[in-house]
Amino acid sequence: VNNSTGSTSIWDSIRQVVEMFATFKPNDSRKVIIVISDGVNTYGKSKVEQAVEESIKAGIPIYAVGIGDEFYGGVDRKNLNRLTEQTNGIAVFPKKKQEDLAEQIKKIEQGLRSFYEVSFSINSANLKDKLQELKLEIINADFRKQNLQITQPKGFYGF
Repeated sequence: VNNSTGSTSIWDSIRQVVEMFATFKPNDSRKVIIVISDGVNTYGKSKVEQAVEESIKAGIPIYAVGIGDEFYGGVDRKNLNRLTEQTNGIAVFPKKKQEDLAEQIKKIEQGLRSFYEVSFSINSANLKDKLQELKLEIINADFRKQNLQITQPKGFYGF
């Protein structure tokens, strides 16, 4: 008997939302997913890698608020960081105080407001549906002094 009551299928759920969002064409706005979770996947067929891959293909960054009860294992920071960092999002992990939650949510807000998009494409049959790793860095010395940070997806997929 397969009983999924009380189980969490976070990776399947993210893949389903990415699929729904991929067909939605907003005017003058961008798409993001905000996940509030402990990051523990206890049910479903998908792996975190599949959720990341589909998010990158759709160009949808994922932001996460990691909240979990220590009695049940706490928060899986590793998976939430992997999910967000590789898709160009941010993960925050508030402590128990309400003030800390507001401060952590501001980090997500800042990330959403200070967004600049750099895009390019490579049209090659050899690269179709293969992840092409990408690394961006700040080389301007004045910008480096300002401690600017780049968040970026793990790579891009050829089409």
